[in-house]
Amino acid sequence: MIRKLALISVLTLVIQNLYSQERKIPSESRIERVIVFLQGAQIERAAMVSIPAGASTIQFKGLSPDIDEQSIQVKGAGNFIILSVNR
Repeated sequence: MIRKLALISVLTLVIQNLYSQERKIPSESRIERVIVFLQGAQIERAAMVSIPAGASTIQFKGLSPDIDEQSIQVKGAGNFIILSVNR
C-alpha cells in the first residue's frame, strides 16, 4: 500500500513538472522603422506572437549580436505581464 502511494506521488510530481515547465516560443520579427544617427541607429521591429497560458519565453531570431542591452524596450497589448527581457 505504501509503495503504491509513493509511486502515485512521484508520478503526480513528474506530470506536474512537465506541464509547469516554461515554453520556448521562437518568433520572427520584421523591421518597421530605422533612424540612423552619427553614432549608431535605432531599429524598431514588430512581431505577432500567440502566447499560451502560463510562463513562456519568446525568442526573437535574426537580431544583431551588437545590440546595446540598455536600449532594448519591449511592449505589447493584451492581458499578460513581461517578467524580464534579456539579450
